[in-house]
Amino acid sequence: MGHILHPSEVDYYISSFKTSKLEEIGSLGWFGKHKRLLQLHQQSILEVNESMVESVKELTAFHKKTINLVEEAITMSIWREKIFKELLKLDIKQECSFFVYVIMFHETTALGLLQNILYHQDAASELGDFALELVDYCTANIIRLTANDMSDDVEDLPLLDNLKNKEKNIAFDIGTRSVSVIRFLIETLADLPLSVTTRIYDKHDVPLLLCQLVNVSPWTRTDDKGRLFKYVDSKWNQIAASDRHVVTVTEGQVWLALRHLLLDERCQTHYEIDACRRSHLLKLQCHLSEPVLDQISPLAELKYFLSRLEIMDPSSTRATDSKKPFILEVVTDYRSSLADQPRKYFKKLAKNQLEVFDSLLRDGGAVDLAKDMAAAYETLDQVDAESAKCGNCGEVAKRFCSRCKLEYYCGRECQVKAWPKHKNICETYGGDRSTK
Repeated sequence: MGHILHPSEVDYYISSFKTSKLEEIGSLGWFGKHKRLLQLHQQSILEVNESMVESVKELTAFHKKTINLVEEAITMSIWREKIFKELLKLDIKQECSFFVYVIMFHETTALGLLQNILYHQDAASELGDFALELVDYCTANIIRLTANDMSDDVEDLPLLDNLKNKEKNIAFDIGTRSVSVIRFLIETLADLPLSVTTRIYDKHDVPLLLCQLVNVSPWTRTDDKGRLFKYVDSKWNQIAASDRHVVTVTEGQVWLALRHLLLDERCQTHYEIDACRRSHLLKLQCHLSEPVLDQISPLAELKYFLSRLEIMDPSSTRATDSKKPFILEVVTDYRSSLADQPRKYFKKLAKNQLEVFDSLLRDGGAVDLAKDMAAAYETLDQVDAESAKCGNCGEVAKRFCSRCKLEYYCGRECQVKAWPKHKNICETYGGDRSTK
């Protein structure tokens, strides 16, 4: 597959990128920004998959935009947490659900691009103290992931319930991506300010958080027919009995992060393994089976560490006050500056955004926008090798509505069944503008 963007476009899109303001989200200009970020994400995936020169990563570092990507992800999380909830209380039209979904997906796009960039340790080290904001963001997402709160695809849900389900599923995917990002930060601790180490070990107790994640295993589930599914490449895949022990990417990231946290010399200085922590850590042993060790051989060292921990005197694993460095806590204020606004502020933004959506529907701009976004997402499917889901049954789908190109189907039967629900959206986005 060729380039998604010309090198000059990559440079321009990155150099001109600015963090979104809550007030501009949902405007026509903002949707243009979303498309550009989506294309940058696609280009970065292509460069990684094809072993090409990673121009997106290099130019992001050159233009010093890594922090902007972190800010973008945090800003969109505030939108989900604050403004989305207010939108649900308003009279949203079925046709506006497309706008809401695109806005929610923007956070996934920003985090996905950040995930590709932070794979390189030099990129993570450039964050400096702002890595604290990213640690806070990722741990909040992982905490929600431990709740294993992902919705099944259900037919004929009311609009508001459908939007809530989409938000849950996007939050789940963001949680899995956050696991990768925090692992990259953990492996870069030596190049980051000491306050980041303190934040990970002391404030958030990430080792225990990851232990809980292993125990919950949210990336695995079984349906009512006893079929096993695992969350791979942002979708649920049915797993054959012979592959049930195959470790998913997310699970592997959790294990590698735990290994680094517990075996790193900083653990001795910053992390006191008291009786409670010891009890939780030892529960990891039952998950370190032979199939897991065969697939991730470095975990043998972690298993040995846990075996020693089991027989050691608990007092010998404590970080004494003399060992602990004195660190002034760095106060981060980017997220709080957005989140700590009065509720009436977010209510007003939600109302304004809904008015913008209605305006786009009235003047016909929504049609061009939807087609533009549909084409961009279709490219993402090709680049990321991810199959779309049928809008009726949720199974893998290769066909889409030829009129609006916004809904996928596995076959004619499902398309006919879904038509009553899809009709209004299709007529809005798939019609001829000259007839309106």
